[in-house]
Amino acid sequence: MGDSDTNPAVQLWALHRLIAGVCHEINNPLTAVQGLAELLTQEESDPQKREDLEVITQESTRAISVVRNLRTFARTPEGEPIPCAVNSALSQVVDTRGYETRARGLALETAFDPSVPAVLCHYEDLLLMGLLMLLEAESLTLTAATPATTPGQEDDNASIVVRTAGGPEALIELEVRGLTVLPSSRYSPPLEVCASVAQRIGGRFSVRVDNASRLVTYSLSLPAAS
Repeated sequence: MGDSDTNPAVQLWALHRLIAGVCHEINNPLTAVQGLAELLTQEESDPQKREDLEVITQESTRAISVVRNLRTFARTPEGEPIPCAVNSALSQVVDTRGYETRARGLALETAFDPSVPAVLCHYEDLLLMGLLMLLEAESLTLTAATPATTPGQEDDNASIVVRTAGGPEALIELEVRGLTVLPSSRYSPPLEVCASVAQRIGGRFSVRVDNASRLVTYSLSLPAAS
């Protein structure tokens, strides 16, 4: 197996292509399901059947929203960097991944500072870094913390907090709480990609491990757009 087969950047490019293809294939069927469900709801007189059709409409609408977000994640950055809203990008990350995170029994909280400055970059870069940190945090929590006994039931000892803070730079932090086994200081492939992207746009990525409090914090400091 050649080096290109294990290079995180190559794997990420392949994943982008896969996501783009899957989104293209399922978007039209989902839209058809949503439209037909809405039409049948208007024509149905039985209350129970109307309720069932409304559930189909709501869930297909949510699925279409997820696909729309995934298509944004799969886009290849083009053009010159522009000032990008940090909170908007992280909100999209949480909206896209948060349902699955919470469904696995993990508490997910956000604390976005409205004064956090815009960052000069490609919007896709912010999405990518936010998603990689959240996936890594979720992986840590699921493997090192006590899992919830019932799917969908939050475990008080396992939680993830995504927050931002304003200042001379835009600060993005993702904190993993309640770990029983703390990770080594070595970066995983996803975090290597995150650090590389941050460095490319003039920022810094770091990981802090607090053994006493059982906390792991992923931190991104990104230069504010002038």
